Amino acid sequence: MMQKRVGLDFSNQKFYQRDFSNQNLQYANFRLSTCIECNFSGADLRYANFDSGNCYRSNFTNAIMYRTFMPNCSLQGTIFKPKDCFGITLTWKCETFMDMEVDETWMKVWLFMPSLMKLPTGVECAQCKKSEYNNCHIRNNENYDHEYIIDASKKTWSDKLMLFLGTETWTKMKAVFNRRII
Repeated sequence: MMQKRVGLDFSNQKFYQRDFSNQNLQYANFRLSTCIECNFSGADLRYANFDSGNCYRSNFTNAIMYRTFMPNCSLQGTIFKPKDCFGITLTWKCETFMDMEVDETWMKVWLFMPSLMKLPTGVECAQCKKSEYNNCHIRNNENYDHEYIIDASKKTWSDKLMLFLGTETWTKMKAVFNRRII
């Protein structure tokens, strides 16, 4: 039988400017808690639960946030510069990112994320103007006498991301995401 891991229970409590820095808070339960301007710098928050919490203007510099669970958690105004946050669960809403201070590394990671998706290609049919070959009438066995073209002025989204981030950063990010570590 697998043993359930239990951390400290801070659920449904209110903390103002509390110093949690450099503490082992693995599996800690901050569910429904309010942590206003708290310091989590250097804390180990692996698998911690902040579900529906409020971490307004808290500091997560060098925190280990691997698999930290933060759905519906407000991170507005936080200093979000963790050492690691792969596998973090966030809810994508304005309160999550409003006035959040991030470092260059995590900004680049978040900008890189769309490259893992199937992005628009920048390729379109010259006649029907559909941007994806698989949706074009040519692919659907309709007999039209035209061909697919690539407009040189329309770079793919992946190309645009690579140009924006720079080739060196792009290459490093690809390697990091292939290994899933930072």
